[in-house]
Amino acid sequence: TGTSQNVYIKQYNLLPFAPNCENYMKYASSGSEHDAQKDSWTLFAPNNDATNDFINNKLLKHYPSIDVLSDELISEFINAHFFRSAVWPSRFENTVNYFGEPARFDPESNIIEKKISSNGMFYGTDIIQRTDAFYTVLGEIILDPQYALMVAALRSTNIYDILKNPNLTVTVFLLNNDAFINLGLTYDGATNSWELSNSSLGLNASLALSRIIKMNIILGKEYENFDGVGVIQTYGGEYIKYAGGLVYGSGNLENLSAVIPKRANFEGSNGVTFQVVKPVYYSTWEIGGQILKNRSQNISEFVKYLEKADKSDGEEHLIYNSLDSSISFIDAGEANTLLIPTDTAIQAAVRDGYLPPIQDVNFTIAELTKISNFIKYHCINGQIIVPGSGFNGTARNLYKTEDQPTFYLDVEATDDDLIITDHYNRDVHIIYSKSNILSNNAVIHVLDDYLKYEK
Repeated sequence: TGTSQNVYIKQYNLLPFAPNCENYMKYASSGSEHDAQKDSWTLFAPNNDATNDFINNKLLKHYPSIDVLSDELISEFINAHFFRSAVWPSRFENTVNYFGEPARFDPESNIIEKKISSNGMFYGTDIIQRTDAFYTVLGEIILDPQYALMVAALRSTNIYDILKNPNLTVTVFLLNNDAFINLGLTYDGATNSWELSNSSLGLNASLALSRIIKMNIILGKEYENFDGVGVIQTYGGEYIKYAGGLVYGSGNLENLSAVIPKRANFEGSNGVTFQVVKPVYYSTWEIGGQILKNRSQNISEFVKYLEKADKSDGEEHLIYNSLDSSISFIDAGEANTLLIPTDTAIQAAVRDGYLPPIQDVNFTIAELTKISNFIKYHCINGQIIVPGSGFNGTARNLYKTEDQPTFYLDVEATDDDLIITDHYNRDVHIIYSKSNILSNNAVIHVLDDYLKYEK
């Protein structure tokens, strides 16, 4: 005709498949092959009563209308009803939807209409698909706009699907938008990026975000409350402390800022949630600072060795640097468990020749080496071990010699003790009331004796 006209194609960008597509796409092959004769789509459509009940009592619990809901939230609901394969009545429990969930309908009592259409199966239902996004602990977060930044954080750290998993048990501290802002973490939705303006959390926004989110998630247990006293391993491997209903990370302890968890009025299928005004967070203070702060825990003799070493080696800081409180060979980027002998035990180590005596003159290089070896033998590297953790095995420490690059300690964790066996098969115990000192990616324990090794 010599003329051109626009051609329009209807697209369903948020759906797992286009319901008007006559050609079944084999998604097992990345959706690149068409095979309309072998399989088909399936759609479960809740009736108006079921849909309105869900919208009014669940979806809009914290929102004024559907108009303000995000596309992601709406698609979580709709896509739960789309199945990329044929769902036969006898296969409801064995065929999964876009999210990997089985069809949660009773084929006898919940199906009010069923048809085989040109490209798949259609079921009308009297209930909605109870998708995990809304009925696990994740539901409390994504259905409330005051947790919008937490949703963004969960997606940025790839933890969104962890909280959505009904086969995991979790306890979650709910971080509202103000909690992130007050910490100095802000989100730019246009670039899907985070910025950090709080230097006490470091300089890397992504790392800070990951550590904060993971410290506020406990995997494997539902906590009814935080009464009593103890320490808990969080999702990222770092530990937090609880005492008398209050919860602390190493950063909270450093700033005397306790977290007061309040049980949220929400029951997730995979765990519990607690509302908090401020998050549990970490400290970037080097481990030496925590040691000096806790010198009253019967470890003042150990502190004296750090301080004397700092004065003895000038600007070399072979062991301790008072300017940043760091111990040169303990890397905060790795998990560490530092075992510090009591003052009496340190004195015994001096008598036995494992440590040099502290005198008016500075330590020599040989004496500094002896102190360094002593501390390294007492530092478990690569993991944090606490009472109640169930650990029973060998743990590598930082000590090494020219002939042997790796040394191990035998460690057994009971409910209120760590039993550490040294090179000479001597059992040394922690003093529980003085131990479990939280530091930056580390825990410090106080020992009732020192550990002997082959010098």
